[in-house]
Amino acid sequence: MTSRIIATGPDGYFVARDLESRARSPEPGGPSLTGDTRPNTLQITAATPSAPGVGAAPRFREYADPDERSWLRCRVLGFLDTTYFDDVWPTRPAPAPGLSLVAVSGDDVVAICDASLAEHGATIDTVVVHPDHRRTGLAGALLDELVRRLKARGITRLDAWTRDDPGTRAWYEASGFEVGYRYLHVYVTGVDEMADAVQAQVGLEPRSGFFHADTQDPGVEADLRRRFRRVHACHRFVRDL
Repeated sequence: MTSRIIATGPDGYFVARDLESRARSPEPGGPSLTGDTRPNTLQITAATPSAPGVGAAPRFREYADPDERSWLRCRVLGFLDTTYFDDVWPTRPAPAPGLSLVAVSGDDVVAICDASLAEHGATIDTVVVHPDHRRTGLAGALLDELVRRLKARGITRLDAWTRDDPGTRAWYEASGFEVGYRYLHVYVTGVDEMADAVQAQVGLEPRSGFFHADTQDPGVEADLRRRFRRVHACHRFVRDL
């Protein structure tokens, strides 16, 4: 059962129902749900948004500039136990044309769903849930609203790029996405690995590097994983709307 967006009020908030059915669904970020028996901790059952404050159920709306600090905190904490743990931003980049949705609890952003628009359709740039609010259906509710708004603009395809975190991949698959392509992210650290990856220029001593390896050859991938300690598969997930 999918979340249903009930209404958008004059204050810009929209309300989702059927979140309980999503409570044990995979969500982006964090470990796989295998063996997870934690109960649902969020229920939204009315079409009127809850009042902000302690104990209030999260509400959904578009991102606003005053959200920046809380948005950054949600993003970094949500990524902390994923392969994007070191993808930290001190400020929110100027967004490309697109949509930016958040779930808020009181004044705090607790879930994010950003997408940019391009000729091929739309791309999810960030989707993440604060660790204290996982398994509550927030990511699915934001995705449903994102898809609704994209369809209203005539967008027919949505994609996303993500690495090999089991929980995140399972969430995309459960949300109707399919893998269309994969390549490798290769991190090179230390003198020995750098000497194996690049040739230093006179006067420069490379200490670290980040590389894309556009290969589908299992032998090449196995060799890269043997030579370098940190290698991730990056997958393009695609969903027709």
